[in-house]
Amino acid sequence: MTELLHPWVLAVALLPVAVLCAVVVRRDRRSRRSVPVLAHADRLTALPAYRRARRRHRTALAVATVAAVVAVVGCAVLTARPVTVVAVDQDSRSRDVVLCLDVSSSMAPTDAAVLDAFARIARDSPGDRIGLVLFDSRPVQVFPLTDDADYVSTQLAKVRAAYDTANVGSPAWAGTTGGEGTSVIGDGAATCVGAFDRLDSPRSRSVVLATDDIAGGPQRVTLDDVGHLALARGVRLYGLNPAAPTTDTARAAAQQFQTAVTLSGGTYAEVTSPGAVPGVVTGLRAREAARATGTPRLVPVDASRSVGVVVGAAVLVLLVARALAGGRPARRGVVVTVVLVGLSGVLVWAPTVPGGTSALRSRDVDVYLVVDGTLSMAAEDGAGGRTRLSEVQADVGELTRRYAGARFSTIVSSSTALQTMPLTTDTAAALTSVASLVPSSAGSAQGGDPRQASALLYRLLSAGARQAPGRAQLVFYFGDGEATRPASAGRFSADGAGGGAVLGYGTASGGPMRDAPLVGGESTYVRDTRPGHLGNAISREDRKTLQGIADELGVPFVQRTGSTGFDAVVADAVPGRLRPVRAALGSATPLSWIVAGVLLVVLAADGLHWWTRRRS
Repeated sequence: MTELLHPWVLAVALLPVAVLCAVVVRRDRRSRRSVPVLAHADRLTALPAYRRARRRHRTALAVATVAAVVAVVGCAVLTARPVTVVAVDQDSRSRDVVLCLDVSSSMAPTDAAVLDAFARIARDSPGDRIGLVLFDSRPVQVFPLTDDADYVSTQLAKVRAAYDTANVGSPAWAGTTGGEGTSVIGDGAATCVGAFDRLDSPRSRSVVLATDDIAGGPQRVTLDDVGHLALARGVRLYGLNPAAPTTDTARAAAQQFQTAVTLSGGTYAEVTSPGAVPGVVTGLRAREAARATGTPRLVPVDASRSVGVVVGAAVLVLLVARALAGGRPARRGVVVTVVLVGLSGVLVWAPTVPGGTSALRSRDVDVYLVVDGTLSMAAEDGAGGRTRLSEVQADVGELTRRYAGARFSTIVSSSTALQTMPLTTDTAAALTSVASLVPSSAGSAQGGDPRQASALLYRLLSAGARQAPGRAQLVFYFGDGEATRPASAGRFSADGAGGGAVLGYGTASGGPMRDAPLVGGESTYVRDTRPGHLGNAISREDRKTLQGIADELGVPFVQRTGSTGFDAVVADAVPGRLRPVRAALGSATPLSWIVAGVLLVVLAADGLHWWTRRRS
C-alpha cells in the first residue's frame, strides 16, 4: 500500500499546472485574433506529403502531451514524498520459556526426572525461545533465551548426563556452589524471572520452576516476593515439585510454592503425578499463546525510486516526441534538454542523505560472531594503547545496534573452537559473552590458528540452513590473522554464509601482550623466549591471512584502524538478497522530492514557452 506523507503538498505541486493551463488558454485566445487568413489553402492541405506530415505531427504532439502529463503528475507525487507502508508482524516465536532448576543436594534424587521433563517441554515447544538457569547457593545462567533447538537439546543432555554418572561435581552446574548456605530458592527464582529481554514486547514470558522449596541458607528474596515480581513483569510461573511432600515442613513449603505460582497466573504440579508435564506444556501453548498476538506494526518505506523511474522515462519520451513534432531555438533547446535529462537522471538515482528513522528490525537474520581468543589479541597496539580484544568488544557492541532484532551467536577460536553463546536475540548476553572473554595465557597457550573455527562454523551454518531455509546467515570474523601453529585446521566455507565481513585488528609494527595474572599477582608482559631475542614478545597483524579468510567466506575484508568508521564495516557486509531489507530500515533521508519540485517548475515553464510558440 502506497501513501503520501504530505497530501497537501500534492495540491500545492499541481498549482503550476493550473496556472499553465490558464495562461495557455488566455494566450490562445489572443493569438486567434491575429491569425492571418489564407485563400485556397485547401490545395496545399490536399497534398499527400502534407497529410503524412500532419499525421506525424499530431501523433508526436499527442505522445508529447501524454508524456508531459505523466511527468508533471509524477513530479507532483514525488514532491509529496510517497511511501510504501509495510506491515511488520510481531515475532512469530511467541513464547519465551526459562527452565529454572534447583540443583541442591535435596533435589538430587529427582533432578534427572525433572531434566527429562525439561527436555520434553523443549521438544514439544518448537519455535519457542528456551533459556536455562541452575541454582544452589548461587544462581547461574547456563544459556540465555534462544530458539536454537539443537543447542538447547545439547545443553540439557549435558546436565542430564551428569546425573546418570552420579557426578556431583560435574562442570554442568559449575558456579552454583560456593555461596552462603544451600538451595537459595528465592534468589534463584528471582534470577529466572529477570532473565527475559525485550520486556516492552507483547511476547509471553514463562518460568518453569522445579524445586522442593526447602531452603538451606539465607535468601535475599523469598518465593512469595518472586510471585509478586512475576506478576508485575507479566511472567507466569509453572511450578514442578519433584515429589509429593511427606512431612509437615515439606507440605508447608509446597503450599508456599503453590501460592507463589498461582499468584502469577501459573499452575503447580508434582512431577511424579500423571499428566504433570503435559499439563505444563498445554499451559505454555494454550494459555500463553493468546497473550502473544499483537497488532502488526505499519512501517513507512520510501517509494520514490519507482516513481522516479516512471518520471525519468516520461521526460525522455517527451523530449523525443517534441523533437519529432518540431523545434525550438537551437541554443535554448539544447540547454533545456540537458537540464531535463540531468534532473531525470538524478531522480532515477534516488539520492539520499544519512539520517532518518530505523523502524524495521532485521529479525530474519542470524549473525555469527567468530572471535579470535588467542594470546595475540591481548597485544596493546590499538588506538590509545588499547588491546585488540577491547576494540573487538566495542565493534561487537556497535554491530548489535546496527542489526537490531537479529539473533546472535558467539564462537571463540583459540587452541580449540567453542560456541560460547547460542543464537539469541538477547544482545546483552551476546555482549557479555565477548566482554568476559579472556585471551589464552602464555602458560596454557598451545598456538593459534586463524582458521580453527572453520569446521564448527560450517556445522552451525549447515544446521541453520536446514532449520530455517528462509533466514539469512551473516558471519563476522574478528581477529589479527597471526598464526602460531604450523598445521592449519582447514579452510572456511562460504556455503550457508549470506554475507558478513572479516575485521582485522593490530598493526604491522605490532605491540606487546600482557599475560593473564596469577591469583593474587600482577599481570606482566609476555617475554620473547626465542634464542637470541630479549625483551617482550611482539605480536603483529597478518593482513594476507585475513584477506584469505575473507575470500574463503566470500565477504569483504576491513582493516580496523582508529580513523576507520564503522560504516565501512557494514557497507558491503550484506549481499544482494538482503539489500532490500537494509533499504527498508529507513537509515537515510530521501532527497527525490526536492529534485522533483525543481523538475516540476522546469517542466511547467518549458511547456508554457513551447506551447505558446507552437500556437503562434
